[in-house]
Amino acid sequence: MSFRSSHRNPNPPHAIKPRASHPTRVNRWPRNEPSRTPRPTQALNASTPASMEYPLHILGDADAQVDFTHIDDLATFLVATVQHPAISANRTLNFVSDRISYNEIAALLERFSGRTVEKTVWPLEVMHRVKGKSVFPDEFWILVRGMQGAGRFVRPPGEVHNALFPGVEVRTFERYSGEMFERERK
Repeated sequence: MSFRSSHRNPNPPHAIKPRASHPTRVNRWPRNEPSRTPRPTQALNASTPASMEYPLHILGDADAQVDFTHIDDLATFLVATVQHPAISANRTLNFVSDRISYNEIAALLERFSGRTVEKTVWPLEVMHRVKGKSVFPDEFWILVRGMQGAGRFVRPPGEVHNALFPGVEVRTFERYSGEMFERERK
C-alpha cells in the first residue's frame, strides 16, 4: 500500500454526499459519465444498452428554448475571429450552434436512437434551494439548467454573431444526433 492511499481519509469533509431532500436514482446500467447532474452532452451515451431508456433531467420548462454551442463549432468560430481581426477586434461576440428545447432534444434522441427518453422534470424551486450553498460544480450546473428551464438562456438576435462568419457551419442537435447514432450503427 502506498503512503498516499494508506493515509487518505475515505470520507473527506468536502466530499459530495447525497442529501435526504434530494431524490436518489440508482443507475440501472454502467455509464461513462460522472454520478453528478448530467450535462446535455452527457445525455448521449453510446454505452447504454439498446433496450434501455435515456435519462434526461430537466429543470423548469421543458419547452423553453435554450442556446447551445457545440465545442467544434466554437473552435471554428474562434479561428475565424482570429483570421478576421477587422471584424472581431475589441468586440464581444457570441456564437450559437442551435436554439432548441429539452422536449425537442428528447424527440431527436428517440428518433435517431430508437430508444425512449425518460424525462424527469424538476421545478425551478430546486435551483433556489441550492443557490449559494456550495462551491461544487453540481450547484453551478443546477443554476445553469434553472436559467435554461426559465427560458433565460437565449441571446437576443442582436447578440448572436453567426452571420459575421458565414463560413462557419454549425452542428445542430439534429445533425449531431444523426452523426452520433450513424457511427454507433457501424
